[in-house]
Amino acid sequence: MANNAYFLRDTGEETECLFESHVSIPFFWFALINTRVIGKLGEEILRLFRRSARRIMSNSQVTIRIPGDYMLKNAKNAGNFFGKFYPSLAPLYGEFAAYLAAAFRGGDTLELNIIEISDFNTTVRSMHQVRDVVRSIQLREDAGRYFEIYGPDRDPLSLTGDDRHYRNEFRKFSAAYGSYCDSAEQGLRRKPGVLEKLGKFKETPGGLRGKI
Repeated sequence: MANNAYFLRDTGEETECLFESHVSIPFFWFALINTRVIGKLGEEILRLFRRSARRIMSNSQVTIRIPGDYMLKNAKNAGNFFGKFYPSLAPLYGEFAAYLAAAFRGGDTLELNIIEISDFNTTVRSMHQVRDVVRSIQLREDAGRYFEIYGPDRDPLSLTGDDRHYRNEFRKFSAAYGSYCDSAEQGLRRKPGVLEKLGKFKETPGGLRGKI
């Protein structure tokens, strides 16, 4: 599974990173996809691998692309899933969906860079895991599948991703997210030298800092 995952908005003229994750794929990102999208991506991976195994091994990421309006429709439909199975997470998810509705404009495309390719078998396994979680949300079944695969963390940064090196605006939409970020940042300030090291780490691999 990728060490770094990125949530991007493509306007056709520029690509802007809205969220990132350095641990796993945030739970709420899966609510924006459906199994048809995953199926098409799997077919593309197979096609590329058959053409050139060396070529696909050299690419660090495979990108999921979804039209913005289609993504927002998926986000709305997934609200019922969180309301039924995770009512404690539903308010944060609703704020996340509202933030995306405000950030995306007509014609924008969502890009999710979430699959790091180390070898073909790992890629196929990762795609199956992504598909399983997407299916569990889309069909409202096997509600615990995400946490079985990606771990038990349920803090706001693990659920939505981190936007603090980019727009840093989601905390305006979510008091819970903002409060968690404030607490995390206060904790870092109490550790000598940590903030200085993090400042040097802001340049992410591939240049995905802010607008590209």
